Amino acid sequence: MNKLSLNFAKIAEYLFLVAAFFLSLRTEKLMLVPFLHLADIILILATMAVFLSGDFRNFIRQNFAKLIPYLKWLGVVAILIVAGQIFSFARFGANPLAREVLMDYFRLIFNLGIFILAALMVYRNPRILRFIGLAIVVSFVLIIPVYFLTISTNQAIYFSAARLSGLIENPIVFGAWASIALVLGAGFIFENIKAWKKIALSAWLSFIAAFLLWSGARTAWLSIVLVVILLLIILWKQKDWNKLKFFLTATAAIFIAGYFLIGNNYTYNVSRNQTYSYLTRRAVELVTTPDPYYESRINFWLESAAGIYRFPFGFGFVDLAAKDQYPGFTGTFLELVVYGGVLALAAFVTLIIKLVKAAKITAEQAIQDNADYIKISWLIAGVALLANITPFNFFQVRIFWFVLGIIAGVVLQKNRE
Repeated sequence: MNKLSLNFAKIAEYLFLVAAFFLSLRTEKLMLVPFLHLADIILILATMAVFLSGDFRNFIRQNFAKLIPYLKWLGVVAILIVAGQIFSFARFGANPLAREVLMDYFRLIFNLGIFILAALMVYRNPRILRFIGLAIVVSFVLIIPVYFLTISTNQAIYFSAARLSGLIENPIVFGAWASIALVLGAGFIFENIKAWKKIALSAWLSFIAAFLLWSGARTAWLSIVLVVILLLIILWKQKDWNKLKFFLTATAAIFIAGYFLIGNNYTYNVSRNQTYSYLTRRAVELVTTPDPYYESRINFWLESAAGIYRFPFGFGFVDLAAKDQYPGFTGTFLELVVYGGVLALAAFVTLIIKLVKAAKITAEQAIQDNADYIKISWLIAGVALLANITPFNFFQVRIFWFVLGIIAGVVLQKNRE
């Protein structure tokens, strides 16, 4: 029986790794079951395997309380969203049983489950971190066909308008996922592996860098800049000049190669020309020339801020009728205010602050502990994640909860060491 229990625990871990790989495949065109992507189905199977494992169940009973300091704030957020839903029904007659509203609650419950599953997986077996990162880095092989398919097929599968969106259908989310993959890949490069493996990995990361640039997700580009600065500070404090020089050289080589790996024979709008325009002329114009798009977005945020002042307690997962009463929103934190009000935002920010503080302590320990770059790369991936979610709506995006749960599992490790 004990052996069978351990087998189920291993099955759960293997399924979790497969799900990590298929998180890159979230297009509705390839959905197997309504509302659920392939990775979601595999995560459900992994959860079933967890409960079939007596060993894993015992681990949960003994350690679940250590997750409570984080889960209680997520519980507060969920309760406040429900309260906002009641308010929108009482004030505007918003239908709480609308199909999209019910689906949003399903997503919320599912995402909270993924957060818990990811945290427990990593907390129970820290060695799985390496393989989760590897699965994510390798998963971008699913994008390679973009170089070989016809223009019409690419537009149908891999592009959103004029931007590469991979198999996620949203170039912003795809760019965020690519930025996280690059950070995790950097963790492997810093390990003591043979030179040819570092060269091969750098070559592969050049393709992921190309996909990142090709997505036109400028927030994801900025997140990489922040990550590079953070890694330089870490290496500088370590006074490891050889690693610092190697990191600068590898980063430059990866992104220069990535730039030239962007397909240039597709159309102007999704070619190196467009990326070059974003990186040079467009960047200058944003500073020197008024831009209606960004002016409208600033006005958009100001209008939303006024809406928050009028209705500070949120609307729950509003349907279209309630949205007519409230300005739109862009950015995870503003998104959360609309769902659960300023108190929900406060609870969520408290959770993030607790995780950031714990991550800082864990990172310092990892740096001292023979520089565990796999663990460090995951914690720095959290920085990239925060940079990506701030200006865009990620609260109901699966990869956000997946990565957040893994980071929670990493910081919990300090309680076991």
